[in-house]
Amino acid sequence: MIRLLHYLFRSWLCLIPLVAGIASAPQGAEAVELPTPGVLVADHKIPTNLNFDDSNENLTPLSPKIINRIKLIKAGKKVVYGFAVSEPLFEAQAAINNGLLNSGLDLLDQADGEAKSPFELLYNDLYRIHALNLYGRMSEAELLLDDFSKQEIAFHESNVMAITLLADTQSRLGETTKAIRNYQTVIASLKGWRFPTSYSRPPSNIDELTWIAETRARATLGLALAYFFEGDYSTSKYWALQCANHTGDVMRVLAHMFYGRFLGRAHPDILLSHAVALTLLGAAQIHEGASRTSGNQSLDYARKAFDRIGFSHGEAHIAVMSAKALVDAGNHRDALLVANEALKLSRAAGLHDFIWRVEYLKGLALLSAGDKDSAEEAFRYAQIAVDEQTGLLGGDTEKRRFGIGKRDITYQLTRLTFDRHEAALLFTDLERGRARAFVDMLANVVEFGGTSSEAVKELRRLDLKSRQQFHVNQLRRNNDAFISDQSFDVSPNSASLSNITSQRNLQIKNIRERNSDLASLLAVSVEELDSLRQQLPEGTVLSYFLPTRRAEPLRRINISSVDVEFEELDLTGVMLGDFLMDLEDAIDEQDIDGQVASLEKIGNEMRLSSWTPARNVYVVPSDLIYHVPWGALEINKPVMVLPTASWLLMTDSRPVAGRAVVLGDPDFGGALPQLPGAVEEATFVASILETTALLGSKATKSVLRKSIGPGVDILHLATHGQFDSRYPLRSSVFLSGPDGYEKLTAMELFENPLAARVVILSACESGVGEVATGDDFLGLQRSFYLGGASTVVSSLWTVDDRGTAEFMKYFYQALEAGQSYGEAWLTARNTLKNSGLPPWVYGAFIVGGRQ
Repeated sequence: MIRLLHYLFRSWLCLIPLVAGIASAPQGAEAVELPTPGVLVADHKIPTNLNFDDSNENLTPLSPKIINRIKLIKAGKKVVYGFAVSEPLFEAQAAINNGLLNSGLDLLDQADGEAKSPFELLYNDLYRIHALNLYGRMSEAELLLDDFSKQEIAFHESNVMAITLLADTQSRLGETTKAIRNYQTVIASLKGWRFPTSYSRPPSNIDELTWIAETRARATLGLALAYFFEGDYSTSKYWALQCANHTGDVMRVLAHMFYGRFLGRAHPDILLSHAVALTLLGAAQIHEGASRTSGNQSLDYARKAFDRIGFSHGEAHIAVMSAKALVDAGNHRDALLVANEALKLSRAAGLHDFIWRVEYLKGLALLSAGDKDSAEEAFRYAQIAVDEQTGLLGGDTEKRRFGIGKRDITYQLTRLTFDRHEAALLFTDLERGRARAFVDMLANVVEFGGTSSEAVKELRRLDLKSRQQFHVNQLRRNNDAFISDQSFDVSPNSASLSNITSQRNLQIKNIRERNSDLASLLAVSVEELDSLRQQLPEGTVLSYFLPTRRAEPLRRINISSVDVEFEELDLTGVMLGDFLMDLEDAIDEQDIDGQVASLEKIGNEMRLSSWTPARNVYVVPSDLIYHVPWGALEINKPVMVLPTASWLLMTDSRPVAGRAVVLGDPDFGGALPQLPGAVEEATFVASILETTALLGSKATKSVLRKSIGPGVDILHLATHGQFDSRYPLRSSVFLSGPDGYEKLTAMELFENPLAARVVILSACESGVGEVATGDDFLGLQRSFYLGGASTVVSSLWTVDDRGTAEFMKYFYQALEAGQSYGEAWLTARNTLKNSGLPPWVYGAFIVGGRQ
C-alpha cells in the first residue's frame, strides 16, 4: 500500500517531482494498471479524442486535519522513485526555493555525482529543467529537453514528461496555443487514467505510477493556467478541478494511516500546486458569478494550503487573479476594491512584477466604468512601474502573465491619446514601448561593441543582485520545509529592489553623460516629437503604426515637418493576416495571379494614397505590418522601414577604413545546399565595389572580421540565413566552418559587431523577425542596427537565387549612378518588375534604416 508522490508547481507554471521518503516495497507487491502513452510528437495537431472525464466536476476539499497530517521531506530519506534524497539534492532545492538559482544548479551538479542510478540522474534533470523555467531561463531549459526525452523513453518507453516540460516552457514564453496543444496531447495519451486511492497491495511499479501521476498533475495545472491566461474561464475551471481533485487524492494517500507509512514525507509544493489550482477554480467561479464572493469557498481552501507551507504571498496571488476575473466579468466596482487590496499586498511583499499588472487591471476597470482620465492615470502608473524594472531583471522572459503583457500598456495609452489627437504624448508612448523592448532584449548582454566599461560592469552586478532579490521575494516561504545546513543570506525585502533601482539609475546617469547611445541600450530613453519633425526633410512622411488588437482597424499617424495626420484604416489585423496568408500560399504554389490578387487587396486597404504628396516614406511598423512587402505593392517611391522613429536622430560616428567587404556562397561541406547564384552575385558586386569577394572556404568568421577591420562602408553577405522565432538573438547567417558551416548569430553581433554603415543581407528570411513585447522587431536587422549600421537591406521570404542576383545587379548600378539607398531599391524593384518577373521575386526585399 503505497501512494504517490509529489509535484512542484513554481511561480505559476512549473511543477516538479516532490521528493518523498519510502521504504522498500514489501513482499507481495503487485503492479498498478497504468496507461501506455508511447512516444509523443511535439507541437502536433490538437487531438480530437481527448475523452475527458466529466464525472469529477465537484471539488472534494481536503480537511485541515489531512493537510496538517502531511509530513514534509527531510534529507537522507528515500524518494518514492527508489533512491535516497542526497544532501546536495536537498540543499539544491533549498537554494532554489530561496531565490538562489546558480547555487541550486551547482548543488544539482554535485547531486549528479552522488547519484546511485541513472533514474536518479533523470530526476535531477527534471528538477534542473524546472528550475531554469522557473527563473526565466527557458532557452537553457530547452537545450536539456532532447536529452531528457531520450532518457525518459529509455526508462518508460514514453516521453510524456518531456512534452509536458516543453509545454511549460512554451507557456512561459507566451506561446499559449502551442502549450495547450502539447498539454492536450499528453492528457489524450493518458486515456482518462485516474490516480488510484486504494491498494490491496503495495505497487511494484511505484516509479511508473509516480511518473504518470506527476505528468497528469503538471498537464492539468498547465491547461488550467493557459486557459486562464486566454480568458477562457469555463475551460480553465474544468482543468483546475481536475488538478485540484488529482492532487487532493495524492495528499489523502500521503496522509492515510496505512498508505502514508510506506509513502513517507511530501515535498511542500504538492500543496502549492493544489493551492494554485484552487485559486484558478475560485477565479473562474468569480467570473461565472460576476461577484467577488462567488469563489469564496474555493479560495478559502486555497488559503489553507498556502498557509500550511508558509507561502506568505498566497493572498496576493489570490487577489490578483480575483481582480482579473472581476475585470473580465465587467464588475468594475468590485474589481477596483480587489485590485487596491492586491496592490497593497504586492507592495508590502515586494512583488514588483505584480504591481504594474494590477495597475493595468485597475485601468481596465476604470475604463469600463467610463472614467477615462483615472484609467489613463492607472495605465501611466503601470508604465512607470514597468520602466523602473526594465533591464533590471534580466529581460522580459514571460511575455504574458495573467494574460497581461507590457505591450498592453502601450496599447491602452496610445488608444486614449490617439482618440484625443494628442500627438506629442502619443509619440512618446509609442517610442517608450519600443525602448523598453530594446532594453529588455539586451538585459543579459555585457559587452557592447566589444567593450565594457567599469560602469556597465557595475550595472550588470546590480542587475544580478536585483534578480536574486526578485526571486527571493517571489519564492521565499516562512516554514521549515527546507532547513538547510548552508546559510542562505536572503530574506524577502520590499525595500531592497527599490534601493537597487536607485543605485542603477545613478549608474545610468553617469553612463549617459559619457555615451548617450550606450545609455539608450541600458535604460528607457525617448526623443520628443518636435525634435523628430525638425529633422524630417521636406517631402518626407513618417508613417507610424499603432499597436492594435487583430480584430480592430489599423491606426497610424503620418508625421511630416509641417503636420501630424491621424488616420484609421478600414483594414483590420484579421483581414491583413488573411491577405498575407493568401500571399504566402500563392508564393509557395508559384501562383502569380494569386500573388497579384493578394497584393492588390493589401495595397487598396492600406490606403497608400495618403502618402501621395510625399517623395519619401519612412514606416515604423506594428505587428503584422512588419510582414508587408512594400516593394511588391503598387507604390512608386522609396519606402524605408525603421525600428523606431528616434532612429532617424541617431548619430553616425562609426569609423570607416575601407569601402566594402563582399562574401558569397560559403563552403558548407555538404551540410547545407550551395548557392551557385550567390557566387555570380558576389563576384559582380565585388567588381562594382572594387574589391575581391570572399567565396567558398574563405567565407569564414575569422576572415570576415579581419577583412572588415575597424569598419567599412558596405558589407554584402550572399549566403543562407535563418530566423529563430523563439529566441531571436539566436537568428543567424551561415558561413564556412570546420564542421561544414558556422553560424554568425544576432547575439554575437551585439557583443562583437561587424562595423559597417550599410549591410546588404542577400539571404533567405534575413528580414523575418519576431514581433515581441513592446512592439519591437527582433531579428538580424536589429543586431546590425545596434552594431552601428544605419541602413540594412534584407528579404522577407526565401528568395530566388537568380532573381536575387539580378536585383542586386541593378541595385548597385543605381548606387553607382548616385542614387540613395531607397532610390536604388526602387530602381531595382522597377527594373525586375518591368522585365516581367513575378512579385515574389521583385518584391522580396525591403530596405530599412536611413537614406
